[in-house]
Amino acid sequence: MKNAGHFEKSFNEARRYLCRQKHRDGRYSLQHDSPPTLMSTCFGGLCQMVLDGRSDDETKDSVLSSCDPTGRFVDAELKLHEVNSSLHPYEYLADQSHYFAIRYLRVCGSVVDRVALPMEMDLSNPIRWIESLDWTDPWLESNRIMFALELLSKGHAAEHGKLISWLVNHWDPATGFWGTDRGATLVRGMAGAFHFFGFIADAGRALPPADLVVQSTIALQHSDGSFAPNGGGNTCLDMDAIDILCFFWPALSESVRHRARQALLKALEGNFGLQQSDGGFPESQSSESRRTQLELGAKDISQVSQTWRGCQRIRYSSWSRMEYDATQSDLWSTMSRVVCLRRIQQVLDFDEFQKSGFSIAGGGIGQFIQANRTVASA
Repeated sequence: MKNAGHFEKSFNEARRYLCRQKHRDGRYSLQHDSPPTLMSTCFGGLCQMVLDGRSDDETKDSVLSSCDPTGRFVDAELKLHEVNSSLHPYEYLADQSHYFAIRYLRVCGSVVDRVALPMEMDLSNPIRWIESLDWTDPWLESNRIMFALELLSKGHAAEHGKLISWLVNHWDPATGFWGTDRGATLVRGMAGAFHFFGFIADAGRALPPADLVVQSTIALQHSDGSFAPNGGGNTCLDMDAIDILCFFWPALSESVRHRARQALLKALEGNFGLQQSDGGFPESQSSESRRTQLELGAKDISQVSQTWRGCQRIRYSSWSRMEYDATQSDLWSTMSRVVCLRRIQQVLDFDEFQKSGFSIAGGGIGQFIQANRTVASA
């Protein structure tokens, strides 16, 4: 187990990279040559929260200034005509930008009284809507559900509850994930499940059995500690898997907890090994890693190709303004890898983690850092 000095050295390096991505007006760029967007600004603010338990006023003010009269947080740079993706249409990106703004502000402790509802959800019939989604790809569809669960205001508790109840009643008893009994691969099921667990726990509902979920997750890990197909690193997949292992840690049996500990130690080394000389973290280890993943993802090539631009460049949610080099440091990966390190530190070095004196709670993106607790399982 790395000592506190290893963690703090890594965090200090990440702080250095974070400062380089910040503009004078408080906004952040995804990569050194990227234009700032609302989402990348929220990534920067969340990263600072995870590192230091605070966020700069100028960043919060920048995000708050993007709110329109309806309570929707709007990226002025997101134009309908420039989004050309059936996988991530304009409405998806609009909800995603809105979601990250709300999540960031709530993590900061800001009171957000009026929240515009998600564009993509059918509020009149939430069950019909959730059942209409493509459950062969829960990794994609779980984001839509996560946006809805975060954005449904207090005045829509009934709709929120219906979505939660559907999730509680439809996980796969063979994996503890969603969609794996409907044609989804295990890795897509895992990535989708990450977006649900925090919301279900916050609602006080029973989760799938901890041992089952964790064993399904560990089955995806490779020798380099990552959870991407054939290893090599993938920001989303690694963060999702690590968070799941940590989230269910208090409820694990002794034997499975031992396996989870070994998996987290391996993941820890993998994360430390990805940090680059500028202090940031990249999506993957190399273009060769990306190439191998792309080849192994041939079954889903029609979807993958809309986000990946060859083997080295990637577009976050298929948006051209969020394109970046997957082998160089980027803010999304830096935020997510810092989260991974904090989560592992929280579980394996809890006394040291407690000294940081802060907690970030919530469902989905932002359930990252919270006090260890026993989760209720079915």
